[in-house]
Amino acid sequence: MIIDSASTILRANPQYLLLLSAYRENDDRERASQENFDGWQSRINSLDGIDPALMCRVHGKLISLGLLKFELGDRMQGIRYLLSNEARRVLSQLEQSTEETVEEDDYEEAA
Repeated sequence: MIIDSASTILRANPQYLLLLSAYRENDDRERASQENFDGWQSRINSLDGIDPALMCRVHGKLISLGLLKFELGDRMQGIRYLLSNEARRVLSQLEQSTEETVEEDDYEEAA
């Protein structure tokens, strides 16, 4: 998938961006606290801003876009998810474009 396409889809569907960002926040937190964290994490079943009835659909869309990978764990682990490298690039790209927009707005207000 082309990153521009993924970022456009995420901008148009805030619930996709919200869930993907939540997985990245969990990933960042786990990497900071666990030396041997492999990136796989438990499913996020609920999140403010996403109707619980849509969580399955949102997960499925992120998987189909190649932004989340999944594996079936055992009974204790259940399904686990991993951010793809593309997801990391897209999220970084979106953050940079947001920062640039904020800087432009600050510049325009100062002028």
